[in-house]
Amino acid sequence: LIFRNNFKAVIATIFTLYNYAIVRFGAGAYLVDMTGLLFYFIILYLGTKFFYTKEEKYIYWGGLASMVGLFFKEYGGIGILTLVSFVLLADHLSWKNKIKLSLTASSFMLVNIGHHVFIYLVKGVSYFDKLDTVITNDLPKQGIYRTAKVMGSLYTFGWPFFIWGSLLTLFKKIEEANE
Repeated sequence: LIFRNNFKAVIATIFTLYNYAIVRFGAGAYLVDMTGLLFYFIILYLGTKFFYTKEEKYIYWGGLASMVGLFFKEYGGIGILTLVSFVLLADHLSWKNKIKLSLTASSFMLVNIGHHVFIYLVKGVSYFDKLDTVITNDLPKQGIYRTAKVMGSLYTFGWPFFIWGSLLTLFKKIEEANE
């Protein structure tokens, strides 16, 4: 749907699946985040459908999928950012409508916020407790070298194509601006 070309779609899928986790740990590596990835891919699909069809219902469905996905994994939160990006990139909407549509799609997250408030009131535990654990135990081990290593290994062979595509896009935009 994104590429509208089967060959490009197959190549993009190979780059997505041929990252370090799959190479190192096998195809089962994605099972850890399976539900989060499922909802994230649903959100990507719905955002792309909105972008091409200009039908707002896909953003609303994407907001709903983000809400449900956030109960499984943080990808739901990243999904709403992706949806808002699609809305902001849509050239058929006015800025007022872009803001309204983004806020409406994001309002599904109020269910997740309510859930976390409820759990905090009942159990005294919040999502920020886990965040504090990560910051205390894992963040001191994270450095520039490790971050570069993780990002490099995550996308492996996709990086040269990402850089090439980004440069082509940049040069095209510069050329269009000079015309």
